[in-house]
Amino acid sequence: SQRMQKLEEAFLKIRNSTGLSDVNEIVAKFLSRDEKYEALCNSADAARHKIDVLKKEKNSINSLFHFGEFSVIL
Repeated sequence: SQRMQKLEEAFLKIRNSTGLSDVNEIVAKFLSRDEKYEALCNSADAARHKIDVLKKEKNSINSLFHFGEFSVIL
């Protein structure tokens, strides 16, 4: 039937896009995407925080070595 043909075509597109051929694996990958996205966002937030901390540390060190108009930039 035409409906079955469309389902098979959709499955082939999904399989080609994901590299997975097992329906259960495809479903599991789809369901776990939100968790992976949240983990990536958390990692990005942690990295931004670390950058901020290091910038502040660098500024503090630079201010210690400030002599008149000459400053050592680390």
